[in-house]
Amino acid sequence: MEGSEYEHQAVEAAARALWEDHDVYRYDAAGSGDVFSVDTPPPYVSAAHLHVGHAMSYSQPDFIVRYRRMRGERVFYPIGFDDNGLPTERYVEQAYGVRAADMPRAEFVRLCLTETQRTAARYEELWRRLGLSVDWSLRYSTIDRRCQRTAQTSFVKLHEAGYLRRASDPILWCPEDRTALAQADVEDLERTSRLYRIEFPGAARGQEPRGQEPRGQELSIATTRPELLPACVALYCHPADPRYASIVGTRATVPLFGYTVPVLADESVDPEFGTGLMMVCTFGDAEDVLKWRRDGLPLREVVTADGRLG
Repeated sequence: MEGSEYEHQAVEAAARALWEDHDVYRYDAAGSGDVFSVDTPPPYVSAAHLHVGHAMSYSQPDFIVRYRRMRGERVFYPIGFDDNGLPTERYVEQAYGVRAADMPRAEFVRLCLTETQRTAARYEELWRRLGLSVDWSLRYSTIDRRCQRTAQTSFVKLHEAGYLRRASDPILWCPEDRTALAQADVEDLERTSRLYRIEFPGAARGQEPRGQEPRGQELSIATTRPELLPACVALYCHPADPRYASIVGTRATVPLFGYTVPVLADESVDPEFGTGLMMVCTFGDAEDVLKWRRDGLPLREVVTADGRLG
């Protein structure tokens, strides 16, 4: 090509047409020989376009797929679109200026399906231009009838095998969209906050003479989450902390709300933090969840589905 420039767009278009005309990516289900299967993570339909990160991450498995195909293996390489999740819902809300919580479910589902079909077609064109060697005849949607039946069948089988249970457990929750979240949907933020001290009425063993109110050592906890006080289910200290050794096993009264909670000991408590006395609530953080589940503490639900204190 001396004296001229490499016209990559023309070359890519010709190569794409050649591959598609010969249908070289189609999976031969009736053929013989080894099958190389790719479990492609379907991209979310969550934006009007793809970006270079998509191109990079999907090109990597495609290198392997093309190598396997050249070795004569039958490659099962489907492609799908994840249009059944929160990123898609948020994208549709932003695109149409609506909120799912403020409109009939059927109407919002219709908007989601309309927008995801339009966006998926745009994604497909970009994938084809990139040259991904997927079998487009195997294209699927995570919300189509086949995927729904597959997921439902899996749940039924797990339930019949005894692996599913119904229980009240802590989850990641979005009060705006009123839906559970995956860990991947959450961004961690570190913020500087205040440490509040809360005085608890005395802990006692209940051994006072008849007719006398229980009296005991005054307790003080330090917390960054004072709003979770009504969710308090226990106080914890370090078992070697001499300040609280005499009250382990007693009960303390939660101020303002008047119910009592046990005072327990656990080596995970840092005696140098705050007052050395830890308030466990349902739920403030992972430590609360761990102690609640391990020690069989009661569940006090004080935050409602809309994120308010009930």
